[in-house]
Amino acid sequence: MHKSLPASLQDEIGGIAGSVGCELFQIELKGNTLRVVLDREDGLVTLDDCSTVSRQVSALLDVMDYSTAHYVLEVSSPGLDRPLLSARDWQRFVGSLAKVTFSRPKEQGSTETVKRTVTARITSFDAANAIAHLEVNEPREHLELPLATISRAKLEVEI
Repeated sequence: MHKSLPASLQDEIGGIAGSVGCELFQIELKGNTLRVVLDREDGLVTLDDCSTVSRQVSALLDVMDYSTAHYVLEVSSPGLDRPLLSARDWQRFVGSLAKVTFSRPKEQGSTETVKRTVTARITSFDAANAIAHLEVNEPREHLELPLATISRAKLEVEI
């Protein structure tokens, strides 16, 4: 199987997602597994959406003679603990709780960085400067994080 998906194939899969009212949130090729993650603005990706997209993507891959090797196709939604991958995600989930891992200089003016993970509320997002504003409860602090400093972020499930 190919190491990466051609942009044209990603576009075709995005078009298939759009045909059922979804958008392509993420596409990932790991080993022999092609994972397609769908999203909707309202967050309500249905089993029917996944099933329809799976059938159509499978047919597309067959027609394109994508691979001579066996592959597994997975089609799903991002889930409740979805990753925050783009500025659009950060803007969309203002007010939500997220677990965020980021790097900061160890001390003022230092080139050495330290990694930190916090669970915090997204209070706002400055799209012009790509900065997430977060409120941490324990200890109480406000963080302003440029997206470039964030290595991982995902929503936390609130009950």
